[in-house]
Amino acid sequence: MVTELPYLSGVLTIDASGVWSATLTDLNITPVTGDFYVVRCLETLRYSGRYSYKNGQLNLDSASFSNFTLSGTILTQTLGQELPGVLSYRYEKQ
Repeated sequence: MVTELPYLSGVLTIDASGVWSATLTDLNITPVTGDFYVVRCLETLRYSGRYSYKNGQLNLDSASFSNFTLSGTILTQTLGQELPGVLSYRYEKQ
């Protein structure tokens, strides 16, 4: 069971000039017992830089992010981590 985290948020802004910025809530995921985890939102993180886009892949040119895949209006960053990690982040065009 997952409890919603109303304070978990992130905004990724991609500019046509090749510049991007991101404001994301950092997470702390701690195992409790069995398959139960406590998820806490930490501070707000800020990133920025230049990007490249080729063959449906967005590269933010940053060690903090892996490549993103664009499908329709959904941008997905797949991390593939097992719990207590994160499987993926999804951003929807606003």
